[in-house]
Amino acid sequence: MKKSVFTLALLLSTSVQAVPTGLEIMHLVEDSDRSHDMTQIMLMKIRRGDVELKRLMKSETLRTAKGRKTFMQFEKPAEIRGTRFLIWSDDNPDVEDDMWISLPNSGLVRRISGSGKQGVFMRSDLLNEDIQPRAIEDDTHVYLRTEACGENECYVVESTPVRPDSSFYGKRLAWVRTDIFQADRIERYSKQGRLLKTSWYTGYKNYAGSWFASEMVTKNALKDSETRVSYRKIEVNRNLTAQAFSQQRLK
Repeated sequence: MKKSVFTLALLLSTSVQAVPTGLEIMHLVEDSDRSHDMTQIMLMKIRRGDVELKRLMKSETLRTAKGRKTFMQFEKPAEIRGTRFLIWSDDNPDVEDDMWISLPNSGLVRRISGSGKQGVFMRSDLLNEDIQPRAIEDDTHVYLRTEACGENECYVVESTPVRPDSSFYGKRLAWVRTDIFQADRIERYSKQGRLLKTSWYTGYKNYAGSWFASEMVTKNALKDSETRVSYRKIEVNRNLTAQAFSQQRLK
């Protein structure tokens, strides 16, 4: 897939000016994923003190003209096997994103909306909204600085919700690698400015021109708890269709 005219213009402009703006950086992040669709196996390990929980799930994602659609199904452990999530994320900030959950053996499909999106995702350190892609237009983005992040160099961008009620968080700070335009880490803050959690992304690999992390580790800043997600068997451009992301699949 060819780079968009917008992306090429940004890349050319960065050779002249010091750095792109926060909004331009977020567009570069969006355009760095050139995949039409993607499937992966996710192994989630949740540690709270000396207790560890494990979840195994399959995730499918489709890029559409309006945004992204995601379907997730849990395979292990036995007590949550068959639990399914369906997410429709719209790029238009005036359109509310949709999220549904289907519980195994009950035939119950429940729409998650409003405060439900701020609920905890499967007893992990993530919220339901953390697994839901946010459109660029959902936030205002401000470039703060450029600094080293390990062996790489990163742009630091502060993102604040356009509508405060659309997110549990007051702001996010993202360290975006300048070589592949993907996140090195993301910090999430409360509306009072307190650090709540930090996510690190490592082991990036290129799949058909798009970079995907092999692991994400999220550490809770308020208690001794962390969630480690390993991404396996990543496949891109399998020609998934919108029919695979319908509500019928939840039944």
